[in-house]
Amino acid sequence: MPAPLHILHVSASFYPAIAFGGPIFSTKAITDGIACSPGYTLEVLSTDTADPNSSRRLDLPENPVSLPAGYTVRYCRRLLGASISIELLWRLLGAVQRADVVHLTGPYNFPVIPTLLVCRMTGTPLIWSPRGGFQATAQWKGAPKRRIKSIFEKLCAAIAPRGLVLHVTALVEADTCSRNFPGKKTALIPNAVDIPDELPVRGWRPEGRLRLAFLSRLHPKKGLDILITAMAALPDYVTLEIYGEGESSYLIELRQRIKEFTLEERITFHGAVTGDAKTRAFIDCDLFVLPTYSENFGIAVAEALAHGTPVLTTVNAPWEAMVAKGCGLWTEATTSALVQAINILERADLPSMGAAGREWMKSDFSSIGLTCAFEDLYRAVSHENEI
Repeated sequence: MPAPLHILHVSASFYPAIAFGGPIFSTKAITDGIACSPGYTLEVLSTDTADPNSSRRLDLPENPVSLPAGYTVRYCRRLLGASISIELLWRLLGAVQRADVVHLTGPYNFPVIPTLLVCRMTGTPLIWSPRGGFQATAQWKGAPKRRIKSIFEKLCAAIAPRGLVLHVTALVEADTCSRNFPGKKTALIPNAVDIPDELPVRGWRPEGRLRLAFLSRLHPKKGLDILITAMAALPDYVTLEIYGEGESSYLIELRQRIKEFTLEERITFHGAVTGDAKTRAFIDCDLFVLPTYSENFGIAVAEALAHGTPVLTTVNAPWEAMVAKGCGLWTEATTSALVQAINILERADLPSMGAAGREWMKSDFSSIGLTCAFEDLYRAVSHENEI
């Protein structure tokens, strides 16, 4: 029986740092699945950063932390910025030398260049999940620091190990990665979503209201500005619940826009939600809206569908199949397009759309499929390294 493959995950932030958004949950879904698979051992090297918008650190009961799935996470002390850690540098070489395959997560953060260099030096196979960062820089005109990010990408391409494989979650992300890293392979593996076995009883359109919900990191990339403007053009019985956290300066901008349109009675902020509160957020709405300017996957879309909630998102997210599946609409990222789509969905059979989306998630986005895909990928890159 062959020896188990030892996988090292390197990430600037890791669960429970949920303020970093969807990638935290997506990465943990991979690590939990692989750790429970026969033939694999796994460890995670990360930092103790808790929030991209503050200097807050995770409050850890121990370090390293042993997770129920059967692996350990070493949270290295963050010194500066979101993820600068001398301890991570000090531990990186030894961790890579123990590994058969290294899996790096995140686009523009501190561990990226050291991990590329160490894997190149040791010849350890490397898989890199940029989590939509390169795509957002190329796709979203409002992306900050585009010139600096372009220089960073070119440097990474120059020092990348020969056998680097870029993990992407959609074809549009694969196209961007292929342009930025010519000659490097890509592996398309969509994210998985937790699908509740049972859902609370829900009502639709109570008292004739149409309840919209937005649940994501509050960031300019997510397009809340155009959704708020769209609300001003929609009837008074349309309401919007906003779930998530973001920089205080951006929240001030959003609240000012809401005040300008006199929408204070129709739009409510709730902060970040998890667990049962997150389930309630999806159940207590009629339509989930993600008006994003760029998305490599959009885990919140999958989560909404898994909870039986129809979805409206933009062509900047890879969810065109929703239209054919009959569970949502896919439109341009403009105010007028959002208004038109919401008016169409208001007259649709929302319960049937929600049921169709939930069945789609069950058949195509299970955690079992995600784990099997990564098992195959890890074995493949390990075998190529032995040839």
